[in-house]
Amino acid sequence: MSYCRFSTDDHTSDVYVYESDQGFEVMVASNRRVLTEPLPRVDVRELSDVDFDAAKAGNEVEQAKIDDWLARGKERSRVLDEAELVPIGGSYDGAQFTYDEPGRATSALRHLRASGYHVPAGVIESLDSEQDDIEAAAMKARS
Repeated sequence: MSYCRFSTDDHTSDVYVYESDQGFEVMVASNRRVLTEPLPRVDVRELSDVDFDAAKAGNEVEQAKIDDWLARGKERSRVLDEAELVPIGGSYDGAQFTYDEPGRATSALRHLRASGYHVPAGVIESLDSEQDDIEAAAMKARS
């Protein structure tokens, strides 16, 4: 399960965090993208409002929604492709860590955030919640 990827927060995340068979993996980026212009908003949830059957049947309004979404996706790709990758310059650039518990990963992520790395909102909270669940289950098992 992935908690965040380098593409999270419009490709500004400096960490990729996921659970593997080995534990909770934290990978730190070595570079950041420097965008020359803002990224167009592209959210797959916007497509939930599209009537695909109507678009397929020739409804121009519904087809325009799809075309607009696809055009923004192409524009977004262009902006990302043109972005320069520059070294972050932090002490943990390119590092990878494996932790046996989510709580240990959150400690590392808090340290990375305090060191200037962008850790997306919600990642630490999700891992903290998992740690709380583990501890609650352990307490219940002991009682």
